[in-house]
Amino acid sequence: MGAEPPGPRIRRAQGPVEQIPSRQKVSPHEQCQPEPAQGVWSVEVSVSKPSGSLKHFLHQCKGLTSDPWVLNAVQGYEIEFGIEPIQISVPKPIQFSVDEQVLVDNEVRDMILKGAVEPCTHEHGKFIYNIFLVQKKNGKFRPVINLRDLNDCIEYHHFKQETLEVILQSVQRNDFFTSVDLKDAYFSVPIAEHHRKFLRFQWRGILYEFCALPFGIYSLCTCGAAVAEWLRCPTL
Repeated sequence: MGAEPPGPRIRRAQGPVEQIPSRQKVSPHEQCQPEPAQGVWSVEVSVSKPSGSLKHFLHQCKGLTSDPWVLNAVQGYEIEFGIEPIQISVPKPIQFSVDEQVLVDNEVRDMILKGAVEPCTHEHGKFIYNIFLVQKKNGKFRPVINLRDLNDCIEYHHFKQETLEVILQSVQRNDFFTSVDLKDAYFSVPIAEHHRKFLRFQWRGILYEFCALPFGIYSLCTCGAAVAEWLRCPTL
């Protein structure tokens, strides 16, 4: 994606690669979280589980639906803006403890491995957010970026998730139903390249952008509603 971003260089290799932090000065506007005491962050850069995987199944999707919205989203989802997105200022970096920095390191590394995020360069019109962690029910953590400012610019479509009670009322004799929990389901939806600049965060002096749909964006509900409606198709 053009020139390499400032900060540690990432080189592809078979095993973990050490990144030696850059000594370049960072302006207060672009300052990110402090590095831990050891000053070295190792990251495996070989992408083993590419995100945005739906784009590889466009042909199969065309055999299931002719809905242009669904087919466009499969190739690269474009954020549905209601007003022009403008970020007035970059939020101040969140201060993490050493233990919390390790958790963020692990989650960022995991997203790199999945192909959900990748390093990028600064460009006009970008949005930069803070990354933080939200604990899930299973005790693990989900990386989240605060997209409140961006969500204010997105067209909101009301989405009501169907409850178990509603589903049970629709089950008739000899019917059955099952619940499927798709791992990293939102990461399977690719983001159109020209809209990735609106989904960026900084960590360890490196600017990253999401290549797949991140958790916390209003569009996630829109995608979920479209998929749910498609699954109700009587031919399936």
